[in-house]
Order: sequence, then structure tokens, then C-alpha cells
Amino acid sequence: MTDVHEQMPSIVTATNSDDTDGDGIKKSRKKHKFKSGTVCVREIKKIQKTTKLLIQKSPFKRIIKEITSSYTPGIIYQKNALEAMLCKRQVRIT
Repeated sequence: MTDVHEQMPSIVTATNSDDTDGDGIKKSRKKHKFKSGTVCVREIKKIQKTTKLLIQKSPFKRIIKEITSSYTPGIIYQKNALEAMLCKRQVRIT
């Protein structure tokens, strides 16, 4: 049987840590800031790894039908045609 102290991580407390000055008042640290473009590149890589759709099918379908109805009313699309347009749009976004 192991001792309880071996299983629990030890917590070390210091009376005079770096976060406080001599009066016990906490110092405010600067917020970490990434270089410009770092977060953007990270988000792009994350999106490119996923296979989920960025634009949902239903709203995309409604927008396409709304736009094309002003040019040619009563046009009917095949499901494959709408999916092809959606895939092309996805590629263009990423």
C-alpha cells in the first residue's frame, strides 16, 4: 500500500514570490502577444486538417437559389451540382 503523500503532488507556496512586491500586492504582468500572422497561420493549418464543412449546406443552397432566381426564375439544380459548387467554395476559402 502506498502512502497518500506519494500519490498527491506537492504544492509549494512561497511567501515572497516573483508575482508580488514587498508589500504583498500582486504585480501585473504583460499579456503575451504573438507576432503578427502567427495565430492566423495556426488557424489556417487547423482548418486545413479538418474535413468538416465551413459553410453549411442548407444556407449555401438557399443563397445560390436566391441569387440565380433573379437571373433565371424556376431553375432547378441537381444535388451533385450544388455539392460541387460548395466544394469549390470551400477550397477557395481555405
